[in-house]
Amino acid sequence: MDTLSSVGCKDFLPADTLEGQSLTGFCLLITRSSSYDAILFAIICVVYVLFNRLVLGSSILDFIYGAKYSSMRNAEKRTFRLRHIGILARTTSFLLILKPAFMVAFGNKEWSEPYAQGSNFLLGDAAFFSVMITAAFHLFELVFDPSLKPLLVLHHLGSIFVIQGFLPSTVSLPKAQYLELNRALGMMNVALYWAVLDAPLVVLSYVIAVLRSTFIQGHTNICKLFYIGFNIAAFLTVTEIVVISYLCSQNWNELAGFQRTTICSLQILFTIAKGWVCKSFYSSYTRQIGTLEGKTSRDTAMLKPE
Repeated sequence: MDTLSSVGCKDFLPADTLEGQSLTGFCLLITRSSSYDAILFAIICVVYVLFNRLVLGSSILDFIYGAKYSSMRNAEKRTFRLRHIGILARTTSFLLILKPAFMVAFGNKEWSEPYAQGSNFLLGDAAFFSVMITAAFHLFELVFDPSLKPLLVLHHLGSIFVIQGFLPSTVSLPKAQYLELNRALGMMNVALYWAVLDAPLVVLSYVIAVLRSTFIQGHTNICKLFYIGFNIAAFLTVTEIVVISYLCSQNWNELAGFQRTTICSLQILFTIAKGWVCKSFYSSYTRQIGTLEGKTSRDTAMLKPE
């Protein structure tokens, strides 16, 4: 039985054309998703809070990391737990959206097609869950990480704005303007690839922070860690610019002026934020190089005969 919110998709979209059939599937997908948007967002936020308090707040991290964790100050422990939640959340989000994004971009599939053969779970449903996990974590990080840089605050706010604003604005389109769904679909493609390309860099930065605080010791190893982090971060930043530029060129004529401005503005913001991460890795790398050179010079001076 059709829900009240999805009846309009079948009543007002033309079913006698391939474009109409495609838009009908997309319309049904977003109207169904919009029904669970707010409640799912709230549930995921609650899960993060409970996981932080009941799981990571217990002795599990003391068991894993030993004295390295127990000797941290309370503020450092709070940030350390936040990094673990970030790794779990963004990895889950990335794995959920990876297959749908690949199938839509290269497999000639649509978001309204099944995730697996015979399944009622759609590619778009996986993408919906993925972006909700990301948006909820961004809000969680804004609340629980007082050390978050202003640029990353803007990045998180921009992400939440796009994710939470997309569904309500799309399902509120006037019925006489059903072709506007093409523009919404183009915007969705760009936004979801932001999620795909953003997750690996976030996970990388959190993993490096955790390793730096615990297992990786010694200037040489730390230097290698930041060098690897910088190169991967730079590669992901350039890849995002290329992919988003390509997607925009493919959907540019279907996007409204406001959507074009939004995409360009957010891409500039996201690129600056990723550039800041690259700069942070590189600065840490050069500091370690300087420390190593200074240590080598002192050791050499001590070995010289008087």
